[in-house]
Amino acid sequence: MKLSFTTMATPELTVLQQAQAVTQYGFRGVDLRMQTGGSGEIPPDAEAERLEQIRRDAGTVSSILCYNAQIDTGIGKMAESVRQHLEIARAIQAPAIRIFTGKLKDGDERHVCAALERALAEGPSGVDIVIQNHLNASTTVRQAVTICKATNTDRVGIVLSPDHAQMIGEEIDLDETLPYVKQLYIAGDETRNMGVPTQQLQPIYRRIIQALPEYHFDGYLTLKWERCWRRELASYDVVFPQFMEWMESCRNQET
Repeated sequence: MKLSFTTMATPELTVLQQAQAVTQYGFRGVDLRMQTGGSGEIPPDAEAERLEQIRRDAGTVSSILCYNAQIDTGIGKMAESVRQHLEIARAIQAPAIRIFTGKLKDGDERHVCAALERALAEGPSGVDIVIQNHLNASTTVRQAVTICKATNTDRVGIVLSPDHAQMIGEEIDLDETLPYVKQLYIAGDETRNMGVPTQQLQPIYRRIIQALPEYHFDGYLTLKWERCWRRELASYDVVFPQFMEWMESCRNQET
């Protein structure tokens, strides 16, 4: 399986330095962010020349985190925001954009579906939309599955974050969810300051990693380490080897 990390783990690095870290630590790609400020991010107002430079420097991009307009702004505004991010992803040859829907009320799933369908119809081909389940800014896992089923296209999928499901006490139905998973976010243990999942979450992560091949998964397993928000957390040169060692233990368990 392909491994990547998010730029939240490497706020001190440029795009080119992040690409070098991909090679140095044995990853296959990096998750970039659309973010004002920070030499390792994609400026939201970047023009063609800057995007081309990012494409050359970044190497392989696993996806782009987009702080897109959410469904509470209306179907049209969300659709246009998502479409614009699809264009940027195509420019730097990213396979997918990772979006937030906003927290959904009853019936909002159909509005999200309408926005995504419009964005896909009006935007470029060749870039997928992946929805992250999120405690504060997006769907539950179950809501994300509902949206994937309703849109009924391979271009809409899920970035699965088991840590956020745990925070709200949501149990993940793997048989229902994994067919739509295009990327798995593996959250490091910030309490122990280690680039491996918490001991409580390790069993579910291992189950998911072992089950994904049954669903012809070809996406990325991505380390989520949010040092950009908490600079007291261990730096990437400490947590990346820890993550790689843990992933190797998962592979050994499979055999």
